[in-house]
Amino acid sequence: MEPRLLFTAVPLITEFVASNDDGLQDEDGDRSDWLELYNAGDTALDLDGWHLTDDAGDPGQWAFPSVMLDPGDFLVVFASSKDRADSDGTELHTSFKLGAGGEYLALVQADGTTVA
Repeated sequence: MEPRLLFTAVPLITEFVASNDDGLQDEDGDRSDWLELYNAGDTALDLDGWHLTDDAGDPGQWAFPSVMLDPGDFLVVFASSKDRADSDGTELHTSFKLGAGGEYLALVQADGTTVA
């Protein structure tokens, strides 16, 4: 028999845009920088306590609220400096923007230190 593997929830940054001139608009009508997360695992993941950062020295820079990411689902987070982290179904906005010239970007686990 073939062995069955159980994959836990695995969030990945699958795409990001650091210079959004004519793409996706946020609820304010702004073309903010954004990134997309994907749950590559086979279980749902509550992102509560996970973090995004553009500063390697500050892994806890922006914290997710309690948001469920089901297996195979995507989540867009705007990197706009608007700092919105409500779990009420509105769009999420980090406290930082992305540098179009390139910079550090990390998804940090709920322990606040482990880069996913």
